[in-house]
Amino acid sequence: MQSVAGSSDPFRLSDVVTPQAYDIYLKASPARATFSGRETISVIAKSPVDTFSLNAATLGVESVDVRVGAERLKATLHVDEEHERVDLRFALPIPAGRIEIDVRFKGHVRNDLQGLYLGQDGGEAALVSQCEAAAARSIFPCFDEPAFKASVRWTVETDPGYQVVANGMPLATAPTPDGLAEVHSFAPTKPIASYLTAVTVGHYDATDPVIVSKVPSRLWVARGHVAQAAYAQEVTAFGVPWLERYFGQDYPFEKLDQVGVPGFDAGAMENAGDGRAGGGRTGRRRVRRAPPGAGGHHP
Repeated sequence: MQSVAGSSDPFRLSDVVTPQAYDIYLKASPARATFSGRETISVIAKSPVDTFSLNAATLGVESVDVRVGAERLKATLHVDEEHERVDLRFALPIPAGRIEIDVRFKGHVRNDLQGLYLGQDGGEAALVSQCEAAAARSIFPCFDEPAFKASVRWTVETDPGYQVVANGMPLATAPTPDGLAEVHSFAPTKPIASYLTAVTVGHYDATDPVIVSKVPSRLWVARGHVAQAAYAQEVTAFGVPWLERYFGQDYPFEKLDQVGVPGFDAGAMENAGDGRAGGGRTGRRRVRRAPPGAGGHHP
């Protein structure tokens, strides 16, 4: 039996427990300074453990429950702010095998262009994520290292009238029972590193989808500026097949959305299925194509 709060490096997680899937329900809006959520993380324990860790930074982790088959276990939490970890400790060892971790959390929308932040440009405002290099942990507790790859399924509850773009294929948008919010659900992705997870909530217009390398592709831009995306869409239709031939590798995801977001300083970001670029309201920033997801130069 192992106690694996971390590896020998206090800033790294042990690989005795590895993630397989994240199922994230996020409640957030550009009109609010805070967000909350819940998630289920499916993991595999390679051997019995009584302690392991998740990355979390600037988040309030409210509760963690662990399910092993039909048995539900309560974890004692220890927050390690210096190393951006939450250590989960159990009275009895958890056996090797599949484990489901249920987490409830809350956080503040940031203003430093990292994590989940409020992007602004003139009168435009949108919630924007930027997880590279290690800021996914400030949106949801996770195994926030590139070696840990897992599928990600987003469900986002937000105010009516906003558009939501995330990594997975959109499945449905439906009002909450009280009609005060809308819930946007997305399909799970293939396994990806946490720094390639992405979500944005804002007032966007989208080009009509076109098929590029066998998947639907759209450009999302500020309302009233969709005509400015025509050239980027044309370049995408040419560039992605060219890159596939050059690298000898097919584009690996189910869709190729690209979003011109307000308030973005990374130039471009190759999130899986949800590329980003800065896109201003006046068109003074170009909407540029991001490299095709994790299938390019990233491990």
